[in-house]
Amino acid sequence: MAAEIIDKSSGEITQTSAEIINLDRPSVVRLDLARGAVENLQQKGNNLLIHLSDGRQVQVFYFHHPSFECNNSLVLRENDGSQWRVRSSGRLPNLSILNDIDELLGAASAASSGSSLVLPALISGIGFAGIAATDSNDDADTDADTDAPAPPTASLNGTGTICSGTAEANATVKIRTADGTLIGSGTADADGNYAIDLDMPQYNGETVLVTQIDEAGNVSQPAAANAPDLTAPTSPDATLETTTSISGTGEPGAIITVYDAAGSILGTSQVEADGTYQVALGAPQNNGERLTVSEVNAAGIVSDPVFSNSTRRHSATSTNGIDRPGRADHRRHGRTGGQYSLLQRRRPIDRHGRGRGRWQL
Repeated sequence: MAAEIIDKSSGEITQTSAEIINLDRPSVVRLDLARGAVENLQQKGNNLLIHLSDGRQVQVFYFHHPSFECNNSLVLRENDGSQWRVRSSGRLPNLSILNDIDELLGAASAASSGSSLVLPALISGIGFAGIAATDSNDDADTDADTDAPAPPTASLNGTGTICSGTAEANATVKIRTADGTLIGSGTADADGNYAIDLDMPQYNGETVLVTQIDEAGNVSQPAAANAPDLTAPTSPDATLETTTSISGTGEPGAIITVYDAAGSILGTSQVEADGTYQVALGAPQNNGERLTVSEVNAAGIVSDPVFSNSTRRHSATSTNGIDRPGRADHRRHGRTGGQYSLLQRRRPIDRHGRGRGRWQL
């Protein structure tokens, strides 16, 4: 899908085919789309989200930027060349014919800040197919090179504080988070090398998007770079299901390890994609043993441990080999050979059936 970003002050046009567009000044966003292709419009913070009837999405970053000196505008251009201005006070687009794009240009000083679209907030985010920006040079000649440079190379250091790589010589390099927040900007040297300190360190496996803007003002498609994962996973949940099996939930892909009280490994398992796991234990745990469970994520960082106690096995015989006394005869006393002996008491009986005399053993 073709798109154009037209600077409202200078009329300069930047062409892009990306489905994510980034604005840094008041602009007209013109999309080569038929009117029926737009399903609805939503606002996500300062950004405009356009849902298309074929299921695709177009996101325009900073379309509702409060610091711009005039409104941004959205225009659809159909195959016959007709142009339609898109406005809305709700989710459904309100379209009006636009005779000339110049009607929306050259009015930066007269318009109020904000946007001509007033939309409901969008709570959930979307994925990123790419970023195109109008980070152009104000002094660029309209006859200059209009070919976008290739995406730069980019990587983050081990602490997630510096993004470095290669770009065109003297190109401007910008680093953004996945939601479009600018977290670093700098200039490549004469050899095309750059190293830029990030305003917001990235250390939890985040993806950053890096673009370069050449000296003619052309913007590349973004390069993606992954931040290191330096954050320990949360402690797993653990339940001893049987004497030989423990299960629970954890971070998908992490390795669960179960230890006995002496620190020996009883079993390991990997957490499934749905966050569940089950570990088969190498030895039955049925006597109140204290088990330790921890998980290690893909970066090798270990969580805080959790503890689980096995259920103590109940038996009529005590663990020291001596039978526990029962309730059958409270007259038991004394032990022989590790077993209770029952002492029977006998008393002489007279001819009337009554006991008399002394007790005998």
